[in-house]
Amino acid sequence: MSPPAAPEAARPRVVLTVVVRDEADIIADMLHWHLRHGVSHVIAMDNGSGDGTREILGDFAAMGCLTCLDQPDETYRQDLWMSQMAAMARDRFGADWVIPSDADEFWTPPAGTDLPGALAGWDDDVDMVRCPRRNLLASWEDLAALDWPEALIWRAADPGRLPPERLDDDTPLADPFLYYGLPPKVALRPGRLRQIARGAHQAEFSEGGRAVDGDVTVFHAPFRRADEVAASTRRIAAAVERDPTAGPKVSTKYRRWARFADEDASGDPGGGWDRVLQEILPTPERLLADWRASLLVPETRLRDGVVAAREGAAARRALAGAGGRVTAAATPGGPPTPLLVLGGRAEDRAAVAARLRAVGARTPQPRPETPAPELLSALFATHAAPGADGWPDETLDAEIARILARFSERGHGLVLAGTEETGPLAAWDRLAAAERVAAAVILLIDPPWDRLEAAGPEADAAAEAWLAGIEALERDTRGRPRMLLPAERLLSAPAGALRDALARLGVWIPAAVAEEAGPAAPPADDPARRAAALARLGTPELRRRVEETWAGLMAESWAVAAPAPHAAAPAPEEAAPAAARDVHAVVIGWDGMHERALRIARELAPVVARLTVIYSNESGTPETGPGDWIGVPQSWFFGPKFAEAVRGHGTEDVMLQIQADAQHEDWGALARHVGRVWAETPALGVWAPSIDWTPYAAEWAVRDHVPGTMLYRVAQTDGIVWALARPVVERFAALDYDDNNLGWGLDWAAAALAAACGLEVVRDTAVSVHHPKGRGYSSQEASRQMRRFLSQLTSEERRLIAARESLIETRQEPVRITILSEERPGLGRWRALRESAPAPLPANLPVSETLLREGRLWVRCAPEAAEGLCAGRGGLSVPLVPDPDGPAIGQAPVPLPLAPSSAGAVRFDTRGFEAWRVAGLETGRLIVEDPAAAETSRCPVTEGVTVPAAEGELELSVALAAHRAEARLVLEEAGPDGAAGEPVDTVAFDRTFTGGQALDGYQVVRFRIPAAGRDRTLRLVADRFHRPEGVAGGKSVLFVTAPLLLKPSALPDLVWPARRRAPGAETAEHAWHSTAAGALSGTGPPRVELEWDGGRQTLVDLAGLGAEVELLQDSVLRLRAQREDRLAVWIDALPAFQVTVGPMPRTVPLSERARKTALAGRIELRDLTGTFVLWSGQFSGLP
Repeated sequence: MSPPAAPEAARPRVVLTVVVRDEADIIADMLHWHLRHGVSHVIAMDNGSGDGTREILGDFAAMGCLTCLDQPDETYRQDLWMSQMAAMARDRFGADWVIPSDADEFWTPPAGTDLPGALAGWDDDVDMVRCPRRNLLASWEDLAALDWPEALIWRAADPGRLPPERLDDDTPLADPFLYYGLPPKVALRPGRLRQIARGAHQAEFSEGGRAVDGDVTVFHAPFRRADEVAASTRRIAAAVERDPTAGPKVSTKYRRWARFADEDASGDPGGGWDRVLQEILPTPERLLADWRASLLVPETRLRDGVVAAREGAAARRALAGAGGRVTAAATPGGPPTPLLVLGGRAEDRAAVAARLRAVGARTPQPRPETPAPELLSALFATHAAPGADGWPDETLDAEIARILARFSERGHGLVLAGTEETGPLAAWDRLAAAERVAAAVILLIDPPWDRLEAAGPEADAAAEAWLAGIEALERDTRGRPRMLLPAERLLSAPAGALRDALARLGVWIPAAVAEEAGPAAPPADDPARRAAALARLGTPELRRRVEETWAGLMAESWAVAAPAPHAAAPAPEEAAPAAARDVHAVVIGWDGMHERALRIARELAPVVARLTVIYSNESGTPETGPGDWIGVPQSWFFGPKFAEAVRGHGTEDVMLQIQADAQHEDWGALARHVGRVWAETPALGVWAPSIDWTPYAAEWAVRDHVPGTMLYRVAQTDGIVWALARPVVERFAALDYDDNNLGWGLDWAAAALAAACGLEVVRDTAVSVHHPKGRGYSSQEASRQMRRFLSQLTSEERRLIAARESLIETRQEPVRITILSEERPGLGRWRALRESAPAPLPANLPVSETLLREGRLWVRCAPEAAEGLCAGRGGLSVPLVPDPDGPAIGQAPVPLPLAPSSAGAVRFDTRGFEAWRVAGLETGRLIVEDPAAAETSRCPVTEGVTVPAAEGELELSVALAAHRAEARLVLEEAGPDGAAGEPVDTVAFDRTFTGGQALDGYQVVRFRIPAAGRDRTLRLVADRFHRPEGVAGGKSVLFVTAPLLLKPSALPDLVWPARRRAPGAETAEHAWHSTAAGALSGTGPPRVELEWDGGRQTLVDLAGLGAEVELLQDSVLRLRAQREDRLAVWIDALPAFQVTVGPMPRTVPLSERARKTALAGRIELRDLTGTFVLWSGQFSGLP
């Protein structure tokens, strides 16, 4: 039965409540499902989870769409807790309807509507809507091999009724337990609610209590893993026994199954659980028979919705196939993705195969039979090997497909190691072309160093054999989805990272079924061993081939490409030269640096046009190696050695200079990169990589970005590793270095000399170089020498240096940003604004915004910057991964950009009226230029902001003032091509608020934005301008502050973490990346940094704060700290208000509202981002 259709404005606010314990495999899907179907907010109570469920809830809480409560009580008082959460949903979140759900229930509205739509329109006296439940089932074999949504695609066609008393009788049931029907669940109006009954099948109300049958279906997925059945049965049965209020008919099935286990435990360990499992679900044979007899029907709505939601959140199932993607099969099952492990040694292939199977790339067997790898190996040996009785291609392909079909419902990947199991690659190509199966390749690249050492005098032959074999494998596997890497790297990779890589190959391994196989210890790189092995080769040409082949393979290492089957092999990259033909490389060494200089020289020699090493040592001993080695006095520091380099430069276009203590993984690749950059970038004068421990941090030195590249124009760079154009080198060669032994000022001179020649100075974020911090000489003396050296430059060159120095000095001044504080409590969410010390993001980074919230960091940046960014926490580096959706609106308010305009009867601007601007808030003013025409004018106030459907219900806050004018502000949904759309809400400017710099002079307005179940573009428009009667003199002006989108479920004085924005404008290519939820929380130093190649930015630093907290009996906090700072008080996992702490003790009483609405009574003191809990305690709410 459906209610009458309700207008959009009457859509109710729906809040879902759920009690969970150890539901990590399903809870994220369950929450996504209901939020996508219109639930405004979720209240989740965690009952002592230990499997990661609590962390997942924290992730959703960080998005602002969930409130998480911790309940350690083990008596499982579900009825009491559900009733309390329903009251919380009503009183704190304004719920019109409450859905009391279990973690394994998916409330599904009819097609074409959402949950608010399905619950809207009932008469006011309807307090409950009964919703039928449908058990979803599979065989245990399917559940062991498939992710649960892929397996649970069956339901009983006509569920029978199982009387509760039947479960007291321990004789076998006639049908599997999930064939029987379930009592319905109820969605309820909380206004008159008194108590929810256990199981949420019924509720008690203070009056009324009318119930109707609805058309929302609850899909029930109670059993997903066999091991979970035992755990949940014992837990629930024990909890019910401990609960004195639980009657004999409560949780009857769990009591029954606990009896089975206990009765059989003495004679047959585990036998009782076998009986339980057999009673719950059918065998594969019975499932198939009951389907054919129409006793079971396919039910794929839940599977399709869950898979679609996962696909939308992250591209986890990229396969080589039509369109490069594959979705859930239209019919149950589908062949596994073969993983062909090729290359390397036999023992490496076996170890890799074992590791892949251990992390979940396996096909569990439903019954004893010959494993698929053995069947395929025998097939290939008999009918596809050279000299065998070969089958026609069609016959061979059909037999391969038949073998795979036997495992069609079994899972997450079929690992085939070595050519004996993989057979001919051509067969897999044919199967892919026919869209029957898409195999992926893991190509193990075997380092040649061992075999070269073992070959002795036959090293040349061993090298040729290695080259022939690896080149053939690389060539033969092109155009297929493949992962290319050394075996030891795969064996040492963390299980999570390895599963992510497999997902990119098309093998999706849910964490719930994957085993956390411990990785082997990572291999240690030994450059000396590599050099010794190469030295055994007889010719430089052979050494060059081996080195370049290995470098090329390592360059693709861990890269995953997934072109369509039979796509043409990519052509070699013509723009990447095999050698940097126009580069003269100079390595500068000194005493103790011989081995490092030698390693750098060996890697550069095969690549550059010319190589020079300028060295010195205490003993004056000659040093040799590849290239020209020039010994100079030990007393020479960088200045004269650099002079020797530039004066010895020839006709090459570029001089690449490297200090011997710099560190990079592949100097040959760096030199090739320099040659390519110079060929592709005109007017380049000075090039430098990103170097850590440089005095010229990127946020100070960068000027702007070179479009389409990872190059940034800079005011200054460092001479640790750099490349100079020939005109710059020639100008350097003419300078006097006699009084600049230490070499300071060469970097300033390089920037000025290049600019004077009309050439660019750039820093390349695509290349990172490590350089140790510190120096062994006097900075004062170095500065004196620098001033003398730079004085010989021309006046124009000195002017260019002065301009660059001024830019950097200006940027080194601290910049202040604003955050919300707790003053002015009467203004609710708006609060007053104050300044705080942290600086915004540096201008050089292609990063437009960051947000740190409850231990999770979001960064919006250019694609090329993502790999170089990470979050630092207590000495650990936490990676950032693509996050297509970015932070939800619940993380922090989202500002709608104001849209100044100068045309028409009304002008809207944001500049030139400082005396009327709200302090700390962007403010715009509407000036009526033509009063007559203005009455029918529409003036856009903000740009449009797209609100995703998943955001649910929102609120928009804005402050207004009117001066000699009246008008209306309209929140509307923009129509096609920006046309006027449907109004969501309107408000009239109140003339009693006349503006000014204080927020008190403004009318604070909150628009309620109902959930719509679709993406919308919202904007503010002003219209109906007119001048009030009797008002004379001056123009009519209205003021508007930049509106904020936020969640209505937030407390009125919510603490918002500041969004840090970069000075430069973001580009359309910028995308969100984030850490895992809660990755930056925990014990250890309360400090979080954003790190990148060459720099870092502190986001939170509470080191040395020394906060002391005391909770007095009358719910008053007494606070003190070693220094002044601002912190946030959280109540029941929600931010409540901010406080200032400092050396002087301060008392802060909790408001009556906070005490009255608190459910668990947990209070915490955190930093402003909510990442670090500095103190926690418990208080009692009001009676």
